[in-house]
Amino acid sequence: MDILKKNIGLCHILLFVSILFNFVLGGFLYKSELQGHFIKKILIKYGIEKADIKDRPDYWAIDGWNNTIEKLDYECDVLFFGHSQIAMSDFRKYFPGKKIITSGYPGDNVEGMLLRVRQIRALKPKKIFLLCGVNSLGFSDNLFKSKYNLLINSIKRASPKSKLYIFNILPIIPEKTLGEDAKRKILDRNKFLANYSKRNNLTLIDLYSLYKDKEGNLIKAYTKDGIHLTPPNRMISGLKLLNLMWNNFYLKVKIS
Repeated sequence: MDILKKNIGLCHILLFVSILFNFVLGGFLYKSELQGHFIKKILIKYGIEKADIKDRPDYWAIDGWNNTIEKLDYECDVLFFGHSQIAMSDFRKYFPGKKIITSGYPGDNVEGMLLRVRQIRALKPKKIFLLCGVNSLGFSDNLFKSKYNLLINSIKRASPKSKLYIFNILPIIPEKTLGEDAKRKILDRNKFLANYSKRNNLTLIDLYSLYKDKEGNLIKAYTKDGIHLTPPNRMISGLKLLNLMWNNFYLKVKIS
């Protein structure tokens, strides 16, 4: 009888400890989920739950940025739209008489740029220069092509009177940054962009050929990290840019 009582008492203790442990663990998971959405990310990764665009960690920052630009009531001559390679460049110094906006967001990909199309609608630029691709190399080919087409159509709807130019993807130094697989993907994506521009009557500016060496890598003298251009090599020189913007001159795509 005493042994039975001891066993029952032990079971009660174990049950209490188990309940307490699960309560603490549940509270920890609940707090973690509120802060980082870890469980939701796992469910999304395996296709159990669909991603909500508002779950992006930068969604509300982008929304605030868009809102600010919309309330400026400002229109520009030229908009440069893209990621860090746009953000790091200052095109205004080449054209002091023109109203130029540089809307570059470091790390942005094709999905993020779709969220920022509101800026284009608000600014109503006469010319738009779009650089998109290097941060989307992790997308499957079909997904990138679909999202890129959606981005182009969204830009056209947002500002139908604007002249749209697209840049292809700059070369990289594989061993310094994204690797050989990324180098191959850049070639494939640039072929897609060349064909896409022809099919959709868009002007494509071949930055890839401007900055590649004979091995197809980014020229070493133009970069430190193998992907971003260093001053004064950021984007293109003032003279070339002047031709591209105001004389509608552009280099034909030559991808080896």
